[in-house]
Amino acid sequence: METQISEADWKRFNRGEKGVFVRKLQGFREKAKLAAINQRRQEDAEFRDYVNRYLAQFGVLLEKAEETRPRRRSQHDFPVIRHG
Repeated sequence: METQISEADWKRFNRGEKGVFVRKLQGFREKAKLAAINQRRQEDAEFRDYVNRYLAQFGVLLEKAEETRPRRRSQHDFPVIRHG
């Protein structure tokens, strides 16, 4: 995958910008495309329901990933081998 997810992207997501990954993965950088999708989402109830279900499932997936993410290790997490 060529799309890179940066630390800044994660920070934006954690601040509440939930569409940051979708835009990156889909390559929607043009405002006209985003506006068309937003308009369809507002006007088409079936499409809106689909998008809402997708985003909810994606949010659950990210929460599960966060729960299982390895935490940062400290020096106390590693066994100490004493030579003597």
